[in-house]
Amino acid sequence: MSESRIRDGISQKLRLKAALQPDFVSVDERSLADMLRFLYKYSEKLRYFDENNKESGTWQDLFPQLANPEDIIAFLNDPDSFPEDKARQYQQPHFVLLLTFLKLLERTKQHLNGLTKRHLDCYFLEFLRMQKKKEVPD
Repeated sequence: MSESRIRDGISQKLRLKAALQPDFVSVDERSLADMLRFLYKYSEKLRYFDENNKESGTWQDLFPQLANPEDIIAFLNDPDSFPEDKARQYQQPHFVLLLTFLKLLERTKQHLNGLTKRHLDCYFLEFLRMQKKKEVPD
């Protein structure tokens, strides 16, 4: 019988609750696709003014035509697999700048999502002065 099927009720693995793990809930759980959907909807509300300070549509007009977030993410992962005309739409300078910002935001999001673990480590190791014990075989 494998160790994972033994249910004696006293092993550490059975007492470990998933909800108590530092990565059970993230501070920012939005994906890149979620952010793109949000920006697309939000850009509809922002008015675009041209160089003569005349209203000229919305910021949504700056997004590529018929772009869905999954296509954009696929383009980011493998730009050579896209047809020339579609790739050209995704390579517009203003859109590349937006995608670069979102990719850099991912690093900040990862750091933010590690806050819970850092807080627990600080609490147990610094304030309570607990020490990690070495593993002892059975």
